[in-house]
Amino acid sequence: MAFIQKKLTMALKKQWFEAVKNGSKKYEIRPCTPYWEKRLSKSYDVIVFTLGYPKRNDLKRMVSKEFVGIKNVSKQELFELVSVEETAFIQKTFPHIHHFFLIVFDEWDKDFIL
Repeated sequence: MAFIQKKLTMALKKQWFEAVKNGSKKYEIRPCTPYWEKRLSKSYDVIVFTLGYPKRNDLKRMVSKEFVGIKNVSKQELFELVSVEETAFIQKTFPHIHHFFLIVFDEWDKDFIL
C-alpha cells in the first residue's frame, strides 16, 4: 500500500517563489486569520509552492518542500526573524494584523517550532 503525502499548496508571487526555489527562503508567513487558522490546523507532510496558479502539469511553476511546522508569532517576534524587505512588505500589507503564522520548511529551525 502506497503512502499518500498530505500536501499544503500555497500560491506565491514570483519574487517569493524564486527565493523558495533557490533555497534562500525557508519559511512562509501568513496572517493569523480564521481562514488561515482553519487551513493550517491540519497536518501536512509536504508544502507545494506554486508560481501563481499554474496548470496541473506545469511543473516548472511548482516546487515541493518538506513541511517542518507552524508557529504563531507576534508581529514583533516576526520582525526579528525576517528580512528588512519582508518587514516592509508586512507593515504595508498587514498594518492591522498583530499575529502571524510562521510556516517552516526544509529544516530552517526545528527547535524554534518545538
